[in-house]
Amino acid sequence: MNILFLNSMKPDEYGGGEKWMISAAKGLKEKGHHVIIAGRTQSLFIRKAQAGGIITQDIRIGGDFNPVGIFSIYRSLSKNNIDVLICNFNKDLRAGGIAARLAGTPLVLARHGLLLCEKKWKYRLPLQYLAHGIITNSQAVKEIYHSYHWFDEDFIKVIYNGVDPVTQPAAAALDTIYPGEQVILAAGRLTVQKGFNYLIEAAALLKKERQDFQVIIAGDGDQRPDLQQQIRDRKIADFVTLAGHVEDLTPLLYRCELLILSSIYEGMPNIILEAMAAGKAVIATDVHGVRELVIHNQTGLLVPPKDAQALMLSINNLLNNRLEREKFGSQARERVNQNFSMIKMIEDLDTHLNQMLNKRLSI
Repeated sequence: MNILFLNSMKPDEYGGGEKWMISAAKGLKEKGHHVIIAGRTQSLFIRKAQAGGIITQDIRIGGDFNPVGIFSIYRSLSKNNIDVLICNFNKDLRAGGIAARLAGTPLVLARHGLLLCEKKWKYRLPLQYLAHGIITNSQAVKEIYHSYHWFDEDFIKVIYNGVDPVTQPAAAALDTIYPGEQVILAAGRLTVQKGFNYLIEAAALLKKERQDFQVIIAGDGDQRPDLQQQIRDRKIADFVTLAGHVEDLTPLLYRCELLILSSIYEGMPNIILEAMAAGKAVIATDVHGVRELVIHNQTGLLVPPKDAQALMLSINNLLNNRLEREKFGSQARERVNQNFSMIKMIEDLDTHLNQMLNKRLSI
């Protein structure tokens, strides 16, 4: 099977959707498929794909229905005799779907790790006429899309994200990371969606209760200047660090006491899976696919979105209770091992692609 992953993420940004595509590409390549990843020239996404041993192509989609972008995708599909095109963003599907029609590509799928479509015709038409299905990573997203009554039952397939086992760094190396502090870790693109402003506000409230913590926010994005200003305004620069893009989060995952997800909406965040695999308790907002990962009061705590006070109280509670943190972390690791392995994700994806392609070729 020849597979092309198409993703027009901004050059300097990298998130869960990009990580999923690279993991999926590597896993499918190992199963013997010919896999290519297409994205913006010299983007972080493309560089990471190349580092992972994946063949890449530079494609600039431009605006919606840009003929140059459509032709560049068409050329790639035709040259590589692509059987399956998997598109990330809505505009990727619009351009890629048209190119696939021109190239005669049998199977076009949209991959939605988030709720990317509102109930509007501008989203419905490309999905109905340019895609043969959607892959999502949570039942919550599937249920919302089904409530639109646009698709047949089998149009949307849930394939849960997976993670590889993580090797714990040596304890001596971890001792050098913020010694004497209780480390609270968050990670993701610095966008409004991730709700980091609520985490920063929670840190300002927590400062009134204790002085022994450090919030580390790993990631880059458009909201960085606003978040930096908020940190200055709240006078908590000694307690909150915007760490930028971190190539390897493993040391911070094992060093931290807690992993925080403050998002306003989500699909199934990889960072939660990685923290759970590392045996860490998670405090997360109770949104969409998150509740399919974090079981409240068993593997972590769920709090309402956009509620800095509730977030602060939960953080303070778990920082004061090491035994509960460790219990949550142990149960979280077991849950990931049983339900969210990378091996299972790749097997499920491979099976689904084969079934869908065979169905398309038999029509």
